[in-house]
Amino acid sequence: MVSIRSSAILLACLVVTVGSGQVTITSSQPPILGFYDISTVPGAVQITPLSDDLVTTIPAGTITVGNSLFPAGAKSVSNNGVISGIASAGITFSNSAIPTAPAVPSGITSGAGILMPFWDDLLPTSGPPPTQIWYLNDTLNGVAVFMWKDENHYASSAAGEGITFEVQVFQGPNCSLGVIQYLYSDTMFGGTMAANDFGASATIGYAQGTVSSAGNAQFSYLTPSLVGSPA
Repeated sequence: MVSIRSSAILLACLVVTVGSGQVTITSSQPPILGFYDISTVPGAVQITPLSDDLVTTIPAGTITVGNSLFPAGAKSVSNNGVISGIASAGITFSNSAIPTAPAVPSGITSGAGILMPFWDDLLPTSGPPPTQIWYLNDTLNGVAVFMWKDENHYASSAAGEGITFEVQVFQGPNCSLGVIQYLYSDTMFGGTMAANDFGASATIGYAQGTVSSAGNAQFSYLTPSLVGSPA
C-alpha cells in the first residue's frame, strides 16, 4: 500500500437497491481486498506514455470482469480520475456535478457505467515519484482494478504532491447486483495545491450511462469529503 503523507479511505459500495432503481454509495462497508497496489502484480498493464488530459481506450475483450453496474467490455480511462464503459470516450478535465439519471455529467461521453473516483483537473508528472496509471483484469479474484498512482493537481508539477487512489470492480452477484469500491491511499496534494486536498475540487460518484435501470449517485462535489482513518 502506498501511504505518502496523511491518508484517507472511502469505500464506495455502489448497490442497485431492489425495486427502487437507485444506486447508493456508502462509506461504511469494509474493504474486500484493501488497497491493492497492482504496479507490482504480474499481468497488470501500465498506461504509457502519460500526458495531461489523456484518455486511453482499453479494447473490448481486455476487461472480462464486470457486474450489472459496470459490465465487462471496452473502457476509456482518463488521467483526470474517470472511467467510462465505452471505447474512445470524451472526458474533459473540467468536472461537473452528477445529474439525475439517465443524464450523464457534462463533459463525459456516455458509456456502460461511468465511474468517478476522483474527477478533477489532474496532472501526470515525471516525479519523483513519477505518475503511474495501471489496470488489471484479475479473473482469479473476480475483480478488475484501475489505479492512479502519484498524480498531481493541475498546474503543479512539484515532487511529492501526488495523490493515489483506485477502483475495484467485483464480479457480480456481490452486493445484490454488483459492488464497486473506490479506495484512497492518499488524497492530500499539499503545497500550492492544498486548497484541493481531500476532494475539495473533485466530483466523486457514479452515473449509469447506458446501463439501464441503475441510477446515478453523487457522493460529493467540490467538497473535502475524503478525510478519514488511515488506509
